[in-house]
Parts: sequence; structure tokens; C-alpha cells
Amino acid sequence: MTYTVDLAASEHSPTVWPLKRLTRTDMVSTVSTIDFASSGDCELQLDRGNADFGLLYPLEDSTSIMAQADNDEPIHFKASWVLAVCSRTNGQGGAALKVCLQLPNYQMNLEFEDINDAQCFVVGLKALATSASTFYEAPAVNVFMKDNFRITQLPAYCAQPNFVWSMAVHPMIEMSRLWKADDISDFVVTAGRTSFKVHRVVLCLRSQFFKNACKPGFVESTAGCIQLEEDATTVEALLMEIYGVQNTNTGSVFTTFALEPTIKKEATMTTLLLLFVAADKIQYGLDNIKHRAACAFLDRLPFMHDVDLIMELANFTLDSMPERDCGLRASIIRYVQARLPAIMRSPEAEEELMQNAIVCLAVLRNFSRMIEEGALVVNTKSNSGLLTPPPSPVKRKRFA
Repeated sequence: MTYTVDLAASEHSPTVWPLKRLTRTDMVSTVSTIDFASSGDCELQLDRGNADFGLLYPLEDSTSIMAQADNDEPIHFKASWVLAVCSRTNGQGGAALKVCLQLPNYQMNLEFEDINDAQCFVVGLKALATSASTFYEAPAVNVFMKDNFRITQLPAYCAQPNFVWSMAVHPMIEMSRLWKADDISDFVVTAGRTSFKVHRVVLCLRSQFFKNACKPGFVESTAGCIQLEEDATTVEALLMEIYGVQNTNTGSVFTTFALEPTIKKEATMTTLLLLFVAADKIQYGLDNIKHRAACAFLDRLPFMHDVDLIMELANFTLDSMPERDCGLRASIIRYVQARLPAIMRSPEAEEELMQNAIVCLAVLRNFSRMIEEGALVVNTKSNSGLLTPPPSPVKRKRFA
């Protein structure tokens, strides 16, 4: 059987796998012990922009909270951290729901709800993991499913030579080092009263717009600066993405966003939408940054618990997004629809919804489509057991 997984997120929604259980075994101590075990319903979410996987506890109304260890650190792992993967896809006894990951200091044991989910996760991980990761077929099911199973005890793993693990330096990492190298900058980007010292070679490599502006004969090239109409926060976010600098806007969902207070989440989500609009401008030609901003926004939606803020984001998305919106409008409407019970319990959020006819109409159209496709069934039968509504009363004629 062939398993496929869409890491490009054509449906423009977070990529998640429901789990029965996740345990983490400390492999550093002399006696390996389980130092974390999930409790209750949980799911694994992929942060697409950073190839990062985090453990979440789903709540009502399509929201989630981050799972944390005893030291309050979020439970997550990057694909680049995975040294070995052990799963069971076939053989006597069949496939297994369990997938084991060998990390530098831990073994992570994932038990999925569904066989297909387990295999799709492995396929997706293969696409994201480095060439240093090794994938093994598990032994007999009764051995593999035991809590004390260790990848490091597999004969094939033990036969591997002792590699010196190292990470290749990506060209974008080298480019990011120039971000703060003001002493060798040769160009200035201005937003309002804020100026950013930058480097022509970086801007020209990443954007045709800036390449044209830096050509001889252009006013900007002669002056050595260019003025953008966006605010300073948005321009800084745009430039950091151009340079490939790690930042809190598009950094790991699990370490830079999920556990932050609402006010910081609001600032990040607003910046991501403004970054998307700026990157979408045809003259900037930054489709890769536009896609990254869209994914970062959608992957953060499950951690947005404030319905008043959800409505503000929905209003801005439907009012201000460009035509090519990477599915942001459809996604935020589906999220508003899922959060409707909570929205109607909040007078402020309810008023915000009712005042925006575009959002209301979009929600109604989505409900209409769901009914037509059979995804939503409306029961029109009354509690009295009548299959049809009672006849309408007939107005009697008045006689003189």
C-alpha cells in the first residue's frame, strides 16, 4: 500500500495527526525512564514553516493548548533532530500504530489512532528529515509494542558505525549573518521615520523589485535608499524574511507563540497578515515569503482562544486580503464557523460579527455549501414527532 501526505497543505489548514498516547524516554540517564507521558486526547501538529512537530491537547471550539513537561518546556521536536525512526508497515502480525523516534537525548514513542495516520506521518517525516536520519522496520509486533522497546537495541542500529553527527550550513543561514552587519551595508530601506541598513546583493538576490530599484539610473540606486509605504514593524518583518533571519513572527509555533500571552499573540497575528499583504504586492515578487506568512498564520490559529480577537482577524482578512490569498479567507471563515458557539456567548464578538456583512455572508455561504454536500444535516422534525409542520391557520372572512 502506498501512503501519501500533503505537506504543502493544499487545504490551507493545520496538519495534525490524532494520537492515543505520546511518551518520552530519557536516554541520557544511566537507567532510561519515561520522563513524560501524555494524558487524555492529544494530537501532533506540524509547524510547516519550521519542520517542527508539537504535542497539543485539543479543546472545544477547535482550539488547543500546548503540552508541557514538568519544567514547563513545550513538548516538541524538529525533523532535523531525528536520528532514527522505527515503524512497522507490514510483515507477520501486520502494521503497528506505534512509531518510535530516536532523538539526541530522548526516545519519543508515538501511538496513533489510525494505521494510515501512522504511515502518513512516517512518509511526511522522511520528506522533512535530514539525510542523517535512518528508518528501520520494527521487529515482531509483540516486541515492538512493549514500553521498554529501544531503537538503540536493534541489531541494525548497533551495526551502524559511530557517525559524528553534524548539521550542514544552509546558504540562508550564511545570508542571515549579514542582517546586523551595518558596517558593510550599502543601501537603506526606510519605513516612516525608521531606517534599515541593508545590502544590495541580498535584496537583489531575493526580489526583482529591489533588483530593479538598485539598477544604475534609477533614483533609488543613485540615492542609495528606498521608501516603502508599510509601517516599520511590517517592513522589518519583511526584511528579516528576505535575509532568512529566525524571528518570533515565523519562528517555531511551539516555542515562540503557543505559550505567549494574548497581547503578544495579537501582535504576531496582525504582523503576519500585514507581512502577507506586503509580500503579495506584485512588484515585490516574494511569493515564498507570502506562503510562509500564510502557513505561519494558519498554524497559529488553534492557539487563538480569544474570540474577540478572532473576529478582528476575520474582519481584517476578508476586508484587506489581496485576491491571491493562499486560502486565508476560506480558512478564517471555517475557523469562525467552528467558534460560533463561543462567539455568540461574547457580546463584543457577536456584535463584531453582526456588523460585518461580508463575514456573515461568507459564514452563511459556507453553511449552505456544507448542506448541499451533505456535510451538515439539519433535522427539521419537531419534538412532537410530526414529520411535517402543522398547516398554517386560515384567515376567516369578516361578514358585515
